[in-house]
Amino acid sequence: MQSLDPHKIEGVPESNVSRDLFEGLLISDVEGHPSPGVAEKWENKDFKVWTFHLRKNAKWSDGTPVTAHDFVYSWQRLADPNTASPYASYLQYGHIANIDDIIAGKKPATDLGVKALDDHTFEVTLSEPVPYFYKLLVHPSVSPVPKSAVEKFGDKWTQPANIVTNGAYKLKKLGGERTYRAGA
Repeated sequence: MQSLDPHKIEGVPESNVSRDLFEGLLISDVEGHPSPGVAEKWENKDFKVWTFHLRKNAKWSDGTPVTAHDFVYSWQRLADPNTASPYASYLQYGHIANIDDIIAGKKPATDLGVKALDDHTFEVTLSEPVPYFYKLLVHPSVSPVPKSAVEKFGDKWTQPANIVTNGAYKLKKLGGERTYRAGA
C-alpha cells in the first residue's frame, strides 16, 4: 500500500482500506447508492450551495468530535497543490468554487468554496449548479482527516501508532505491502 492518507491514496486497495478507516459526509449503501455518513442530512436550493448537517455523535478514534471544521481543513488540504493529491481534481468534478485557481496556484486553498457555519453544519459553494454533487461525496478522497495528527506527525500521521480515524475500524498493524489489521 502506498498510503492510507485519504488525500494521497492512488489505487483501489488503498481506497478500500480508506473506506473502512474514514467516514465521509456520505457513504455507499449495500446497493452502491449514496446514503448518510457523517452527514445525517443535506439540502440545496439551486444545486449550487449545498448544506450538510453533521451527526452530533460523530467522533474521531481519539474521542474528539468530528466537526464541520474538520471537513473545511480536509478539503482545503486536498485542494492544496502542496499536498500533491492525485485526487485534487475530484473537487474539480464537483465544480467547487475557486478549485481551478487553487490547483493552478493562483489562489490559496483557504479560498476554496467551503465553510463551517457552526460545528455541525458544513456548506459547500459550487461555481455552477451540479445536481449530482452529493454522489461524488462517497469517494474516500473527500473524507475528513484529523488536523491535529497531520500537523503533529506530518507524513507519518497514518502509521498505526499515530493514526486517528473516524470510520468503522481502527488501524492496529500494517503488515508488508498488502496486509493490514483493523479492529473495531
